[in-house]
Amino acid sequence: MRRLCNSALKETGQASPPFKISPLLRLAGVEWSYEDQTQDDRDAAIVFAEGGLKLAIAREKFQSGGVSKRWRFSVAHEFAHVVLIRAVGARVVDLANSSKEAYEYVERLCDYGASQILVPRTSLRQTLRQRKLSQRTVDELSDLYDVSLSVLMWSLTDLLPEGGMMFLREYRRSAQESNELRVWSVYSRYSPTLEEPWLPRGCTMKHIRVGQRPLGFEHLDARGPLPIELVLGKRVRKLEASVVPWQSRWWTSSFFDDERSDYIKASENGLLLACAATGKLDLDMFGGKK
Repeated sequence: MRRLCNSALKETGQASPPFKISPLLRLAGVEWSYEDQTQDDRDAAIVFAEGGLKLAIAREKFQSGGVSKRWRFSVAHEFAHVVLIRAVGARVVDLANSSKEAYEYVERLCDYGASQILVPRTSLRQTLRQRKLSQRTVDELSDLYDVSLSVLMWSLTDLLPEGGMMFLREYRRSAQESNELRVWSVYSRYSPTLEEPWLPRGCTMKHIRVGQRPLGFEHLDARGPLPIELVLGKRVRKLEASVVPWQSRWWTSSFFDDERSDYIKASENGLLLACAATGKLDLDMFGGKK
């Protein structure tokens, strides 16, 4: 999928972000139109029409303010379906509908293709080397490639061998818990399935060690890669990480989104960790600003 998407971008002559999808659709001979409603009320949907492929885009969602990053990904996802159909044949549609597992696999594959189209890894690698990791860099890259934070995080994960990105934030999940640094979200492909994180949301720093100490804000001053251990029951995974400060802009009235919301207290203080297998963290990209 990665090679096919990169080849398509190359054929359209696109070399710098933001990468446009319309030239790719023209290259593939796919017509597109804006509809009042798409199949299953999705942002965009590929359909077979008049012996060819047609992309229907929901007009109302397309024209909604402030959601360009979302619909760009939706359209790129559908183009990835086109790439898959052209590479494997129309039988891939029947295969995707043969079981829930097959459908989810194809959808994940096309999500991956969409991220490759919008954030080609070669381009991302070159751009990140010029800036290095920081919250400002993450914001700038999200705008530069015109993608959501989530898409950017998954793309950065591909540059971390056997690694991933982790957001940590000070919060508590109930009145019985302390307000302390906890796992907020994890982006990692190094897991049994793509949906499973290394550490569940809510884990405290007793699960993330630096030597015999829990990871903390004092480790922001670390020079070079920081050796960390993820403690999962009896299993310990050794990695090295770059740690940068992160002022959280995510807010929610409740971790659980239910009647316990009054107990939830959260701080804006947090950390962003870029983790890779020992000896494989590229500090030219993930070393953080000096």
